[in-house]
Amino acid sequence: MAESSPKHQVGCAELPPGMNRGKYFEKLSLLEVGAFANRKAGTSKPGRKVVRGWREKSPETARFSVLAHSELTGAKAFPTDDEGREIATSLADSCQVLAAEAVVFRTPASFSPSAQNRERMKVFFGEIATADAFGDTVRVWEPGGLWEHSGINEMAKDCGLLIAVDPLGQDPLDEKAEFVVEQMSKGQAYLRITGMGHSRRRFDGYQLEMVSDMVSDLERSWTLFAHQGMYPDALAMQRELLTQTLAESE
Repeated sequence: MAESSPKHQVGCAELPPGMNRGKYFEKLSLLEVGAFANRKAGTSKPGRKVVRGWREKSPETARFSVLAHSELTGAKAFPTDDEGREIATSLADSCQVLAAEAVVFRTPASFSPSAQNRERMKVFFGEIATADAFGDTVRVWEPGGLWEHSGINEMAKDCGLLIAVDPLGQDPLDEKAEFVVEQMSKGQAYLRITGMGHSRRRFDGYQLEMVSDMVSDLERSWTLFAHQGMYPDALAMQRELLTQTLAESE
């Protein structure tokens, strides 16, 4: 069975190829479910019975996060019409059935910081996909595109969202690194590590140790690896966090 700190969950974005959930949760504690967002065109989203099966067939120690439906996060993200409300309600229900730790709204580069988009986003999270609707599931926003850091912070504050960051997605001296540090200072963090900009299949021990150090003092963290070497890197980071926890308890 996977060993992990209750405060710091580590896992992968989707199951590694050829691995089922039972085998996965023997080693890792957290799984990001992308079946709602990444389904093929023309296929239906997983129903409540399917989602309940995921929960019931996983060990009690298993933790989930959920990628929000593509209908809610595309170029015309955060719809406020009846269809958008229905999808958001279904998403909230799926999160409750899974007892999901977090739900992630990943917006593409085409979702610009226009006044119209900002207003729609405020209505969506303030009246539809509210904190009450999602209960204990933390609502996370992973913005793409032309958003400036100040605009991201402003929207996240107005909407009550946690901002997803990738501490290994840029040079440590890049200005984006300051933005990551700023988000990590808020007590809890959702790290989604994609390996973007890196040609290597895996991150080295120094990089994983750096990320572990960044989250170790937080009240709560979720670290998801979403690159080619996600499974072994997630295992390595989980071991690093456990080593740090044991050292601190001695």
